[in-house]
Amino acid sequence: MNDIVRVDTERLRAHLEAKLPPKVRRFRLDDIPGAMRSRLGWPVAATLMERWFRSTASEMPNTIKSGQRRLIDLDPTQLDEGTVTMQWALGFARVKAAMSRLQNQWNSVAGLEQLQRKVTRQMAAQTRPWRFGDLAQPAKVLDHDCQVNFLNVGRFGDPMDDFYGAMGEASLKIAVSGLVTSHGLGKVSVAIDEPKTLLDQSDVVDLWMNGDIEWQLDPPVQAQKVYVGRDVIFKDIPPECTNAARIPGCPNARP
Repeated sequence: MNDIVRVDTERLRAHLEAKLPPKVRRFRLDDIPGAMRSRLGWPVAATLMERWFRSTASEMPNTIKSGQRRLIDLDPTQLDEGTVTMQWALGFARVKAAMSRLQNQWNSVAGLEQLQRKVTRQMAAQTRPWRFGDLAQPAKVLDHDCQVNFLNVGRFGDPMDDFYGAMGEASLKIAVSGLVTSHGLGKVSVAIDEPKTLLDQSDVVDLWMNGDIEWQLDPPVQAQKVYVGRDVIFKDIPPECTNAARIPGCPNARP
């Protein structure tokens, strides 16, 4: 065959392209927030991811992971205080249930111990009575000053909703406020009345949580201990149940 067949390549290309499926732009990583917002109805999750994409790349140091650096020490670029709100979070049943549980159980042993530590830390610069905790302050200040307990919320398998997309797993924290009076903190002492002899003295404790006294010095419970509330235990206290004793509960206690 010597004849040369001439083909209009432009028309051929157009003909072939017409038989191909429509061109589809590849889905990119930065398209995810748009899909969250328009397809899934997750506005908060989308906003957080957009903020992440806009932020400068950085590595979270161990001082932040371990809690050595406080929230109030963080640079504003490292802390988002406006996107996630409690009003939004409490719109999800699991968060509302967790918050109710935290409000009812915040005063656990660990919670009261944390409260005592924070009151003790701040009381040196105060004149009684004084207000502990200002709930009008931002969350990052409350976290440092008067946050006393927390509860984790969220787990794998939760409903696929905006909270799941934005937070996944999170910690709810509770801060408290109250008036500290002269009856708040102090030391408890045990002494012999006559002659005046100091036997032992406790560390600083919350006196309002240590009002009950239990003497275990004489039969039927002769343990040589004195319990004051739940925090103070005096050991190796000698028996004092004599005719002249003034200890409550002694059979021969003098009125």
